[in-house]
Amino acid sequence: MAIWLTRAGSHGEYEQKFIQENRVYVTWEDLDVNLGKLKHRADLTAAMTDYYPEAKPKAIQKIPRKPSTRLEIE
Repeated sequence: MAIWLTRAGSHGEYEQKFIQENRVYVTWEDLDVNLGKLKHRADLTAAMTDYYPEAKPKAIQKIPRKPSTRLEIE
């Protein structure tokens, strides 16, 4: 089982926003790829290889897997 750790800012400065809006926001500077449309790990790897052509293959492989289910705070 994979577990993701999501921080609400470097010092928790967005914690209240996440709780109040019942969401977790993930940002990736300048990324214009809709990750929600990628169905397989290979699709993510291909998209990131295209987006970061200078990146080493090992760096692309370390990109976290997207979760298979959507988790919301209740």
